[in-house]
Amino acid sequence: MRAEFTFDEYVYNQSLIGATIYYDDSLKTIEYVKLDKQTRQIIVHCVSGDVFTCMQDEMFDWEVTTEKEYKAPTLPRLKGRKGKKRR
Repeated sequence: MRAEFTFDEYVYNQSLIGATIYYDDSLKTIEYVKLDKQTRQIIVHCVSGDVFTCMQDEMFDWEVTTEKEYKAPTLPRLKGRKGKKRR
């Protein structure tokens, strides 16, 4: 199947297709997303046919298979290599 997406939309879709998000305490499975560049909104299309918008920079509740725990770094920051600059 061929679909038209911007690069950003393609990247979002690679991680969001099939993800389950809570919308008003009900679970919605994401079929695909589109981006509205002018408003920074994500237009979410669900498997159920529902469509809603949300802002890219806000936090949302997701259904995950393993609990995520945020930890403080235990190693120093990793720095990139020094070498020839790319043109």
